[in-house]
Order: sequence, then structure tokens, then C-alpha cells
Amino acid sequence: MSGPKLLILSMFFIGYLISAQDADSYNRIYRKTFLEVWAKDPKDALRIADSLYQKSETPHYKAKSLMLSATLYQQQSDLQKAVSFAERSESIFAGTDEYEWQSRIYGFLATQYRLLKLYIKSKEYAQKAVAINSKIKEPAQRNVTMGMMLQEMAYYEISLKNYQSAITNIKKAQRFFDDAQTERPHFTGNNHQLLGDCYYSLANYPQAITHYKLAEKNLAAEPDGHLMALTYNGLAKAYLEEGNMGQSKIFLAKVQKMARETDFPQLKSEVYETERNFYAKNGQHNAYNASQKKLDIINDNIEAKGVAFINNSYRKMENKAISDKAVGDQQKLLIVVWIIIFIMVVAYMMIRHRNQKREFERFKKKYFSDRDESLHPTREAEKNINYFRIKTHTKVAEELAAKPYLMTSDTVQRLLKQLEEFEKSDLFLHSNISLSMLAAKFGTNTKYLSHIINTYRKKDFNNYINSLRIRYITQKLTTSGRYRQYKISALAEECGFSSQAKFSTIFKNETSFSPTAFLRFIEKETNVLPDENTGKI
Repeated sequence: MSGPKLLILSMFFIGYLISAQDADSYNRIYRKTFLEVWAKDPKDALRIADSLYQKSETPHYKAKSLMLSATLYQQQSDLQKAVSFAERSESIFAGTDEYEWQSRIYGFLATQYRLLKLYIKSKEYAQKAVAINSKIKEPAQRNVTMGMMLQEMAYYEISLKNYQSAITNIKKAQRFFDDAQTERPHFTGNNHQLLGDCYYSLANYPQAITHYKLAEKNLAAEPDGHLMALTYNGLAKAYLEEGNMGQSKIFLAKVQKMARETDFPQLKSEVYETERNFYAKNGQHNAYNASQKKLDIINDNIEAKGVAFINNSYRKMENKAISDKAVGDQQKLLIVVWIIIFIMVVAYMMIRHRNQKREFERFKKKYFSDRDESLHPTREAEKNINYFRIKTHTKVAEELAAKPYLMTSDTVQRLLKQLEEFEKSDLFLHSNISLSMLAAKFGTNTKYLSHIINTYRKKDFNNYINSLRIRYITQKLTTSGRYRQYKISALAEECGFSSQAKFSTIFKNETSFSPTAFLRFIEKETNVLPDENTGKI
């Protein structure tokens, strides 16, 4: 039947069904317009969709008619009009219990923004569709719309070249369609066509051909539809890659005929690319150049429409901003103030982090200035000695000359040597260590030992012991992953402190970091020293 005759016949049915609000008749014309009329004459299809809208008496039918127009404009890659009609439909369904159609509209808008490569916006609508889908009461409808959303997620993954993820979503979608327990060959055919595309992109051409053939079988009821055209194009591509030029030529001829009879730019683009590759493999240079030229023109048109949509959206936003200026200055000022506060907070955090990092670097230089020594755990005690040895033997003589009444040079040298031996041991980790206990161990009195520690370690006894303990535990934390798993209370007990609070206070005094902050920096600086257990960084 020719386009004009089909249009006249459709108009007759539209007038009849709308007067009676016949849902079955409406759905038949809706489906016929989308699957058949559009493939033959897109302009007639749009006129039918507009007539459906004009004749509809209820918001439900008006919104559905708008979505038909939106879908037809999408097929023509007029994404600006597709989004506009879908948003009008969305506004009609908003606040109603038409959850199935709300989910479909959100899914449709997710598709449009994906095609525009506005992936964040696309994902936002996809999430809204999934959320509203759970409110659909009828299980079959809920399963179908969820399957459609998983198909959209598959398209999204394909656009990002995540083909295995796309395959997973397609198979999930098919399970939902199967659970709907209704015969839906269109959706099943679409799934197989998508699987064919995925396996083709993964260079698994036999598997791609299998799915394209299954798609062809399921789409038999819509032989002129765009999904069948995409299926034929897929078969032409897959056979071409397998070197089966005869089969490739057969399916290419079929889809070329369909491309000539349609205004669907995306389909034309895919067909031109396939025929170009076919001509390249056959050495048909003139035909190759002609196909390349057609491909460039159609892709430029598609891109131009996408750019026009984005520019138009930007102008709408700009105009809205201008119209809101009179009443929005105070809000904008508040926004600016919040932005300034936010920037100040971020700047403060960055400066604070940088200062902490500098403190940590200074700490590393102070405690671990000789990295090579850290490769020899048996020399750890020697580093302690080097760190605390701040007076030379010459200085000892000078001190004695200044204060000869204190003790002999031999006594000083003996006590210093004993102190160095003490620093090699782990006696300072004992929680009951005291000046009198250490003096008794050294065979001297507390006055002499206190003088040696004050003069040659520049600390009183308690701070000297605390310093040894903190140095011990920081080295363990830096060189042993096992210690970094301990709780703060366990670390405090490990190095001889009576309480976690006291340990934390002294730790910060010694290192400029709290134990928690120090651990955080150590985790970031895992290459400061090798693990003492494994010898590996």
C-alpha cells in the first residue's frame, strides 16, 4: 500500500478509535506507525503521531502520542525535537500513577543523552527509570520495563566499548522479558541484534552471525523495521570479516535497499561504513570513495544536529538566567559566598595537608636520615646511638674542665658507654624503668647519671626515656606492616607507656603528629623503609 493511501486509511481509524477511546485500536495504529509507516514514509508517520495527539481526549493517550513523535524524531537523529516531545510527555505523566510510562520516558531520555555523549545526564535518567520501575504493580509490565532499561544500560556500555558488561546486561534483560511470560519477539530480536554487535566488536564472528540469525528470526513480523535493517547490516559485516564475500554481498544489498528508503541517519551511517569496507576488500576504489563521501556527509549532519541541541540547551539556560536575574541576585550572592567559603575551606585543607607533609618529611630526615642503615635491622640500635650522641670526647673534656667537681673523665666515659649500651637494649621499654633503677644498674648514683643525661642527651630522664620509646615505635611502624595493624592502646603498651592518652600526648610532642595521623602518612609512604619481616618495600 502506498504512503498516501496508508495515511488516509490511518486517519480514518484514528478518528474512529479516539471517539470511542478504543485502547486496542489505538495501540495497533501506534505500533503500525512505528514499525511500518515510519520505515516507508517518516513524514506520514509524524503526521499520524500528531493526529493521534490532537484527537486524544485523555492525558494518557496524549502523552503516549507525544512519545511516539519523540521516538520518530529520534530515528531521524533530530534529538532536539525528540527530547522536547519526551519532556512534554514526562510533564503529563508526572504526579500520576502511570509508573510504567514514566519509567519508559526516563529510559528514552537516558538514550537521547547517551547519543549526545552526555553520559552523566544519561545515567541520571537511567537511575530514575530504575527507581520508578519498582512502583509498577503489574509484574509483566514491571519485568518488561526493567528489561528495556537493561537494554539501555547495554547500549550505554557498548558506547563505552565495554562489550562484556553489555553482554551481561543484555542477558539480564532477556531474563526479565522471559519472566514477563508474554510473547515479545521484538524485544528478543533486539537483544540478539545487540549480542551480535557485541560479539562482532569482540571479533567473535561465528557467534555474532548466530545471534544475528536469531534476531532475523524473531523480527520476521517487522521485515522493514530498523532493527531488521541493523541485523542485515550486522550479517553483512560479520560475513565480510570471515571472508564470505557472497553472503556479505547478499545482506549488504538488502540493507542498502532499506537505507535508500529510510530517513534514519544512524542507519545510513552504519550501512555506508559497511559498504565502504566491502568495496575496500574487493578493490572497488571508485565505489569506496563514493561510500566514504556519503559517510562523511551523513556523520557531519548527525554531529551538527547534536551540536545544535547542546547550543539550544545552553541558550535556554542563559535566557533563564537572564530572566531570573531580577529576583535571583540575592540567591546568586549567597551562592558566591558559599563558593568563597568552600574555596577557603579547600585551600585551608590543602595548606594543612601540605604542612603536615612537610612535618612528616622533616620527621623522616630527623629519624631516618641514613636510609641505607635501615636495610640492616641489626644496626637499628647503632642508629639510636648516633642520633643521641651529641657530645664528642673532646666536649667531655671541656665539660670536665668547666665543672671538675662533678666526676672524673673515666667515670664520664664509662657512664656514656653504659648509656650507649642501654640504648642498644630494650630496657627503656619496661614500664617500671626509673632513674634510680638505671643508676643502680650502672653502678653509680642518680646525681651523676642525671647529669650525664642532661648534659649529653639534652633531656631530663623522663623525656629521655620517652624519646627512646617514641623513636623505637616509629621505627617499628615504618618498617613493619604488622605493627601498623595494632590498635593505639596496643602500641602504647608495646613501648612501655602506662596509658594510651599519655602515649598519644608524648608521641605528638616528639613527632608533631598524633599516632593516627602518623599511621595515615606511613600508609601513603610505604616506601620509606623496607618491611623488616620481608626485606621488601
